[in-house]
Amino acid sequence: MGGTRERLLVLLGAVALVLLIACVNVANLLLARAASRQQEMALRASLGAGRWRLIWQLIIESLLLALAGTALGGLGAWWCLRLLDRATTPFVPRFNPIGIDGTVLLFTLALSALTAVLFGLAPALQLSRPQLNESLKVATQAVVSPGTAGQRLRDALILGEIAVTLALLVGAGLLLRSFLKLQRAGIGVDPHNLLTMSINLPKANYPGLAARRRFFDELLERTRRTPGVESAALSTEIPLEGGNNGYIKLDGISDPALSSTLIGFNHVTRDYFRTFGIPVLRGRGFNSGDLDHDAAASQKLYDLFLAAGNAAPEIPPDLMLHAIISKMAARTFWKNQNPLGRTFRLNGAKVMVVGIVDDVKEYGIRAKTMPQAYLPQTVELPYNSSSNLTLKTAIAPIAVLRDVRRTMQALDRGLAILRPRTMEEVIGKNTQDARVQTLLLGAFAGLALVLAAVGLFGVMSYTVTQRTREIGIRMAVGAKRTDILRMIAWQGLRLTLAGLLAGLLLAASLSRLIAGLLYGVSPFDALTFVGVAVLLAIVAAASYIFPVRRATRIDPMLALRYE
Repeated sequence: MGGTRERLLVLLGAVALVLLIACVNVANLLLARAASRQQEMALRASLGAGRWRLIWQLIIESLLLALAGTALGGLGAWWCLRLLDRATTPFVPRFNPIGIDGTVLLFTLALSALTAVLFGLAPALQLSRPQLNESLKVATQAVVSPGTAGQRLRDALILGEIAVTLALLVGAGLLLRSFLKLQRAGIGVDPHNLLTMSINLPKANYPGLAARRRFFDELLERTRRTPGVESAALSTEIPLEGGNNGYIKLDGISDPALSSTLIGFNHVTRDYFRTFGIPVLRGRGFNSGDLDHDAAASQKLYDLFLAAGNAAPEIPPDLMLHAIISKMAARTFWKNQNPLGRTFRLNGAKVMVVGIVDDVKEYGIRAKTMPQAYLPQTVELPYNSSSNLTLKTAIAPIAVLRDVRRTMQALDRGLAILRPRTMEEVIGKNTQDARVQTLLLGAFAGLALVLAAVGLFGVMSYTVTQRTREIGIRMAVGAKRTDILRMIAWQGLRLTLAGLLAGLLLAASLSRLIAGLLYGVSPFDALTFVGVAVLLAIVAAASYIFPVRRATRIDPMLALRYE
């Protein structure tokens, strides 16, 4: 499964945090409703309702809310999954399309019921113990401010909601920055107008090097003459999907750490570097003489290994191949020395370096660039009958595909082109996981931001309602509207600042969990942390505007007659 486990755990954590934020909102709303229902519960209790009867009534109300929300959520999940399935390739290998499983749906129902009970329990316990005399007289009481304990609980819930929202937004921001860096990351080739496809020759029809080379030479020659094709090349691997590597022995190197070193291999034809836009930095590319010489040498080497069986064959000292190495290989093996003309050993044969090319991301866009060697494609043909054909086109790559198929059919009607793709599609597939991860976590973070804004708006609106009489008294004794504005705004600002501070600490601890999913971005990226904190502060301030303005427009005479 590769890194799928880590990605799914991160998404599961994001879902849990969004659920927590939603539950905090529900708890705040239930607490606010509980304050407004004190007189109702006191009346029920005075008429004989027991405590457990009141608790069960309130919990059943919470369960009905949870079940209604779950039904809507199920419909939303079905719709979102259909959109996600159309927009992406499989996020989990071999499990596409992902559907709504019956077991998961039952689990969701149970979880909704559990959260309804847990977050409806505190208001239920609070209302189940009504102070009968005080609650029945609440309409005539000159209450100046809400209860201290209830206000502290609501403030704590809002503070936690801001902190969790900030942590989610930071995670989404880090993944977004990472994805943008991936999109801009150079892979060492020019992907524009590149069409690649695979060809596999049946060994029964093409049993040896001569037959295979004859077919591929003819295929290249005819393909180059196809209208719209600028150049064509064959290779055993293409960038981002390389897989061949092995150990080489360097000649004349005294450093034991470099005496036998892992290096990647790719077997290519003469126009490979021109087709992919890979610049030759020093030396030269392959020529026809290299291909002919190396074809004969590789055939001789192949025959020696067949004759030796399980024993190690004796390699003639004059048997030599040619290679072009990457800049990374030159820097790793020969440091500040000139590698041109230097030799190394591959399967016992001597290989001479004739050129140096720029580095290419051969093993994935996230993978660390490793030393690479390019040998003539004819070296691989005795062992392998498959190859990748890549075309550089002057027109849309897909427009030449039909002509290439006709060329293939003219050469051998029994052959088929496998996996025709543009290089942009190859790059897109390589960044697909990052795209889906960013999309999903960004959606959860956006939902959390909306929930947080709604929660802040609700709490501030409730606070203004609770303090209506207090505000009227203050204004009646001379308080200005700016004083009321400052008093109410300071309450929201204090909560926001405390929540942002707690959120930054939480985000710093949680961002380490997604460090393995990031590319070119630190899990403690200051720009992301500061930008997200500013964004959340702006959203919080916007959610306070209407309640605060309503507080400054209260008529003192109406407020004094409130309730």
